[in-house]
Amino acid sequence: MNAQSLTTRQLSFSQVADFARLSDVAYSNSPIFSNTNLPDGWQVVSPVTLGFQPLGSAGDDTLYRFGEQTVRLDQNGYFVDGALASSAFVALNSALGIVAVVFRGTNNFFDVLEWPGIHNDDLTAELRPFDALFSAMESFIKSSSSPASGFRLFATGHSLGGA
Repeated sequence: MNAQSLTTRQLSFSQVADFARLSDVAYSNSPIFSNTNLPDGWQVVSPVTLGFQPLGSAGDDTLYRFGEQTVRLDQNGYFVDGALASSAFVALNSALGIVAVVFRGTNNFFDVLEWPGIHNDDLTAELRPFDALFSAMESFIKSSSSPASGFRLFATGHSLGGA
């Protein structure tokens, strides 16, 4: 990456503060689609808008498919990994041209023990349950018919959610 591309990709302090507030929302334990704590100008993106097809329910969770991959959304609307305590949601700010995938990582020390990748600096296995979300995000910002066509994509989160 050259110096010019770094300059054109800088974020303002208010944008960084927005990412911090979005990360706080990931820990709110309230329904994401009715959350009133989102920073001004941000809205949550539904799985259907991202291109997921609804499949039905599994207990309290809702199942969606993107391509050949299936994901779970918990009762609050967060993408969940099913095994670990991590979750995610997607938000966009049309005025800023930004899409953010916001991760909730570990909550406490015991969560850290359940993430084996922490110990060898390889979180591939921990992020694998979100592969469908990553694929959908790529299509979402690359599709000319998407409301986020050409937007910049950022990942944020607290604890290991921001890793």
